Amino acid sequence: MSTRAQTELYTTEMKKLKKRETDRRHRLNKKRAVQETENKLAMTITENENLKRAVEELRQEIFHLTSQRQLIEQRVTSFFFLCLINKEPS
Repeated sequence: MSTRAQTELYTTEMKKLKKRETDRRHRLNKKRAVQETENKLAMTITENENLKRAVEELRQEIFHLTSQRQLIEQRVTSFFFLCLINKEPS
């Protein structure tokens, strides 16, 4: 085999190796990117569930406080009404 043929064969083999290495790195980077995306998605889903839970707790607290406020308003109204009824004419 001539030196030129050997050089061409070597160059061709090196190009194939370089392409294989490039393809391997690309696949690896793609796999990492997919894994990162999956992890971010899982974190987002968890955060979303936590936020839903917090919103529901706040709704319940708002409902409870609204009910208490209404009861207090009724008592105050009743108290003032009773005061007006029981007030002696001057």
